[in-house]
Amino acid sequence: MESPNADEILASYLAEPDESAAGRLLHILIVDIAAPHARMVVAANLRGAHQAETSDAAQEVLLDLTSHLRRMREGQTEAGAGGESSIRNFRAYVASAARRAAGFILRRANPERYRLRNRIRYLLKINPVFTLTEDELGRRVASLCAWHEEGRSQIAVAGEEQLASLAVPPGASGMPLARLTELILSGLGAPVLLDHLTGYIGAALGGFAREEEFEAASAVPSSNLADQMDRRAWLGHLWSEIAELPRNQRVALLLNLRDHIGDSALRLIPGAGIATIRQIAGVLEMAPEALAGIWRQLPIDDLQIAGMLALTRQQVVNLRKSARDRLTRRVGVRR
Repeated sequence: MESPNADEILASYLAEPDESAAGRLLHILIVDIAAPHARMVVAANLRGAHQAETSDAAQEVLLDLTSHLRRMREGQTEAGAGGESSIRNFRAYVASAARRAAGFILRRANPERYRLRNRIRYLLKINPVFTLTEDELGRRVASLCAWHEEGRSQIAVAGEEQLASLAVPPGASGMPLARLTELILSGLGAPVLLDHLTGYIGAALGGFAREEEFEAASAVPSSNLADQMDRRAWLGHLWSEIAELPRNQRVALLLNLRDHIGDSALRLIPGAGIATIRQIAGVLEMAPEALAGIWRQLPIDDLQIAGMLALTRQQVVNLRKSARDRLTRRVGVRR
């Protein structure tokens, strides 16, 4: 049986004037198409004991998706163009949401591994030596660009056992991540799942560092004391300007604040001596206990922030843009 064209059904749902008919189309989108796809992608991205959480994670994806689709339809009815972000590829959108749901579980359970995985994923995306693709289960696959240029793009993905049998390159613990990754893939001679590569590199580096070690490694000190003092003064001024933003702008900006590798930049604020966690909670107008509860999950995505503020995802995006525009005017861009 040929699978239904999800994008055509979505277009019909958004354009359907009859609410009863629209409800039937929504049921097809959620129950027949999104549900099995979300469960498959979540299960493929969760490992070991975490697979028991597949059902709950997939259900969260479906609840968020249902709300999103209804808001899209309401936006089209009221404004013609819609206030919610469009979905150009329905199955890809579901897969992306499912990966985020699985990632949330993994990050909560093992933040050190998740941070390393983010570093590797960022490297694979920006370094022209590598490629990062997806398999049919929505899992990310790492490989070398050279294989594609040589017409070897159909190389089978190596299994975890095959990767485990590969000898760790000498001097791995002190090697740049890009060089280590290239040596691993070259030695393996085949693409590998990002999750398996993360586990191998974590072991090669001597296990996953504690959270405070990651934060210390992220703070690269200047060799010049005057430079350090100037940088800290500028950051202090920036923080004071952030505290003057409207509350919703502060929340939208800070809870999603990311550094150059996609990790939470907010978690570096206490280590830089700019503000304590309790002071950050005050700026966010949150109870310190509430902030502590999500501290290791940061940065959180716009859908979660939208739920906290009782807003739409697009409104959160707009709030953050307004905050950044104001900060640029008040503080400027640091060179």
